[in-house]
Amino acid sequence: MRSSVGHIRSCADAATRDLSIIHFTRMIRTALELKYGSCLLTEHGRMQVCKSDSTADAHCYHAHFLLFPGAPAIKDNARPYFAKISTHATLQEALATAEGQSEYFLFSPKPHQFFVMSRPGRFIRQFARLLVAEAIGLPQMADWARFPNREQAEATAANLRTLIPMESRALWEEKK
Repeated sequence: MRSSVGHIRSCADAATRDLSIIHFTRMIRTALELKYGSCLLTEHGRMQVCKSDSTADAHCYHAHFLLFPGAPAIKDNARPYFAKISTHATLQEALATAEGQSEYFLFSPKPHQFFVMSRPGRFIRQFARLLVAEAIGLPQMADWARFPNREQAEATAANLRTLIPMESRALWEEKK
Protein backbone atom coordinates (compact mmCIF):
# COMPACT_ATOMS: atom_id res chain seq x y z
CA MET A 1 0.00 0.00 0.00
CA ARG A 2 1.33 3.42 -0.88
CA SER A 3 1.42 6.21 1.64
CA SER A 4 -0.80 9.27 1.41
CA VAL A 5 2.14 11.70 1.31
CA GLY A 6 0.96 12.81 -2.13
CA HIS A 7 -2.43 13.81 -0.72
CA ILE A 8 -4.51 11.54 -2.91
CA ARG A 9 -7.91 13.22 -3.19
CA SER A 10 -10.11 10.24 -2.27
CA CYS A 11 -10.12 6.54 -1.50
CA ALA A 12 -11.59 5.99 -4.98
CA ASP A 13 -8.47 7.65 -6.42
CA ALA A 14 -6.23 5.64 -4.08
CA ALA A 15 -7.85 2.36 -5.17
CA THR A 16 -7.17 3.09 -8.85
CA ARG A 17 -3.46 3.30 -7.95
CA ASP A 18 -3.23 0.44 -5.47
CA LEU A 19 -5.99 -2.03 -4.57
CA SER A 20 -4.28 -2.97 -1.30
CA ILE A 21 -6.26 -0.17 0.37
CA ILE A 22 -9.31 -2.45 0.05
CA HIS A 23 -7.62 -5.38 1.79
CA PHE A 24 -6.17 -3.12 4.48
CA THR A 25 -9.56 -1.50 5.15
CA ARG A 26 -11.25 -4.89 5.34
CA MET A 27 -8.70 -6.12 7.92
CA ILE A 28 -9.15 -3.05 10.12
CA ARG A 29 -12.93 -3.15 9.86
CA THR A 30 -13.04 -6.87 10.71
CA ALA A 31 -10.91 -6.29 13.81
CA LEU A 32 -13.26 -3.55 14.98
CA GLU A 33 -16.34 -5.68 14.26
CA LEU A 34 -14.95 -8.55 16.33
CA LYS A 35 -14.73 -6.24 19.34
CA TYR A 36 -17.78 -3.99 18.86
CA GLY A 37 -20.18 -6.15 16.81
CA SER A 38 -20.47 -3.69 13.94
CA CYS A 39 -18.45 -0.98 12.27
CA LEU A 40 -19.88 1.76 10.09
CA LEU A 41 -17.51 2.80 7.27
CA THR A 42 -17.83 6.17 5.53
CA GLU A 43 -15.85 8.48 3.28
CA HIS A 44 -16.43 12.06 2.25
CA GLY A 45 -14.87 11.62 -1.17
CA ARG A 46 -13.05 14.45 -2.97
CA MET A 47 -14.26 16.94 -0.44
CA GLN A 48 -12.05 19.51 1.23
CA VAL A 49 -11.81 18.33 4.80
CA CYS A 50 -9.77 20.96 6.60
CA LYS A 51 -11.34 24.22 5.40
CA SER A 52 -14.80 25.09 4.22
CA ASP A 53 -13.96 28.13 2.13
CA SER A 54 -12.24 28.89 -1.16
CA THR A 55 -8.78 29.12 0.48
CA ALA A 56 -8.51 25.32 0.63
CA ASP A 57 -5.39 23.96 -1.01
CA ALA A 58 -4.44 20.47 -2.24
CA HIS A 59 -3.60 19.37 1.33
CA CYS A 60 -7.27 19.78 2.29
CA TYR A 61 -8.22 16.95 -0.06
CA HIS A 62 -6.99 13.57 1.09
CA ALA A 63 -8.14 10.00 1.08
CA HIS A 64 -9.53 8.83 4.40
CA PHE A 65 -12.15 6.40 5.58
CA LEU A 66 -13.99 7.06 8.81
CA LEU A 67 -14.73 3.95 10.86
CA PHE A 68 -17.32 4.12 13.63
CA PRO A 69 -17.22 0.92 15.74
CA GLY A 70 -20.61 0.04 17.21
CA ALA A 71 -22.31 3.05 15.60
CA PRO A 72 -26.04 2.91 14.92
CA ALA A 73 -27.39 2.63 11.37
CA ILE A 74 -27.73 6.12 9.87
CA LYS A 75 -28.67 5.24 6.28
CA ASP A 76 -32.22 6.56 6.57
CA ASN A 77 -30.89 9.81 8.05
CA ALA A 78 -28.42 10.24 5.16
CA ARG A 79 -30.77 9.45 2.25
CA PRO A 80 -32.71 12.75 2.13
CA TYR A 81 -29.50 14.71 1.47
CA PHE A 82 -28.71 12.94 -1.80
CA ALA A 83 -30.22 12.91 -5.28
CA LYS A 84 -28.45 9.76 -6.47
CA ILE A 85 -27.71 6.59 -4.51
CA SER A 86 -26.14 3.44 -5.91
CA THR A 87 -25.86 0.15 -4.00
CA HIS A 88 -22.88 -2.23 -4.16
CA ALA A 89 -21.88 -5.56 -2.62
CA THR A 90 -18.14 -4.82 -2.32
CA LEU A 91 -15.92 -1.91 -1.43
CA GLN A 92 -14.09 -2.31 -4.75
CA GLU A 93 -17.37 -1.93 -6.71
CA ALA A 94 -18.38 1.10 -4.63
CA LEU A 95 -15.02 2.82 -5.14
CA ALA A 96 -15.20 2.13 -8.88
CA THR A 97 -18.55 3.93 -8.99
CA ALA A 98 -17.25 6.73 -6.77
CA GLU A 99 -14.34 7.22 -9.18
CA GLY A 100 -16.78 8.83 -11.63
CA GLN A 101 -18.14 11.38 -9.12
CA SER A 102 -16.74 14.84 -8.43
CA GLU A 103 -17.79 14.60 -4.75
CA TYR A 104 -19.40 11.59 -3.12
CA PHE A 105 -20.39 10.16 0.23
CA LEU A 106 -19.55 6.49 0.62
CA PHE A 107 -21.51 4.76 3.35
CA SER A 108 -21.32 1.12 4.48
CA PRO A 109 -23.32 -0.12 7.47
CA LYS A 110 -22.29 -3.75 6.83
CA PRO A 111 -19.27 -5.44 5.20
CA HIS A 112 -21.29 -6.45 2.11
CA GLN A 113 -23.47 -3.37 1.76
CA PHE A 114 -22.06 -0.16 0.28
CA PHE A 115 -23.82 2.98 -0.90
CA VAL A 116 -22.31 5.73 -3.02
CA MET A 117 -24.35 8.88 -2.62
CA SER A 118 -24.06 12.07 -4.61
CA ARG A 119 -25.93 15.31 -5.04
CA PRO A 120 -25.67 18.59 -6.81
CA GLY A 121 -23.95 21.30 -4.79
CA ARG A 122 -21.46 21.19 -1.97
CA PHE A 123 -21.50 18.60 0.77
CA ILE A 124 -21.79 19.29 4.48
CA ARG A 125 -18.40 19.04 6.19
CA GLN A 126 -18.19 16.36 8.89
CA PHE A 127 -21.47 14.92 7.61
CA ALA A 128 -20.88 11.35 8.86
CA ARG A 129 -19.81 12.57 12.31
CA LEU A 130 -22.94 14.73 12.48
CA LEU A 131 -25.28 11.84 11.67
CA VAL A 132 -23.58 9.47 14.12
CA ALA A 133 -23.44 12.10 16.88
CA GLU A 134 -27.13 12.88 16.41
CA ALA A 135 -28.02 9.17 16.39
CA ILE A 136 -26.31 8.59 19.76
CA GLY A 137 -27.88 11.71 21.27
CA LEU A 138 -24.69 13.82 21.41
CA PRO A 139 -24.97 16.22 18.43
CA GLN A 140 -22.37 18.61 19.90
CA MET A 141 -19.72 15.88 19.50
CA ALA A 142 -19.94 16.13 15.71
CA ASP A 143 -17.58 19.12 15.75
CA TRP A 144 -14.19 17.75 16.78
CA ALA A 145 -12.59 21.20 16.51
CA ARG A 146 -14.95 22.65 19.14
CA PHE A 147 -15.02 19.48 21.27
CA PRO A 148 -11.66 17.74 20.70
CA ASN A 149 -11.80 15.64 23.90
CA ARG A 150 -8.12 14.90 23.30
CA GLU A 151 -7.47 12.76 26.40
CA GLN A 152 -10.34 10.41 25.60
CA ALA A 153 -9.33 10.32 21.92
CA GLU A 154 -5.76 9.33 22.82
CA ALA A 155 -6.95 6.64 25.26
CA THR A 156 -9.37 5.26 22.66
CA ALA A 157 -6.66 5.27 19.97
CA ALA A 158 -4.29 3.35 22.26
CA ASN A 159 -7.03 0.79 22.97
CA LEU A 160 -7.93 0.45 19.29
CA ARG A 161 -4.29 -0.16 18.33
CA THR A 162 -4.34 -3.32 20.46
CA LEU A 163 -7.23 -4.68 18.37
CA ILE A 164 -5.43 -4.36 15.04
CA PRO A 165 -3.90 -7.60 13.72
CA MET A 166 -0.11 -7.74 13.47
CA GLU A 167 -0.33 -7.95 9.65
CA SER A 168 -2.18 -4.64 9.55
CA ARG A 169 0.15 -3.01 12.08
CA ALA A 170 3.13 -4.04 9.95
CA LEU A 171 1.57 -2.38 6.88
CA TRP A 172 0.93 0.77 8.94
CA GLU A 173 4.45 0.89 10.41
CA GLU A 174 6.16 0.49 7.03
CA LYS A 175 4.35 3.60 5.78
CA LYS A 176 5.52 5.86 8.62
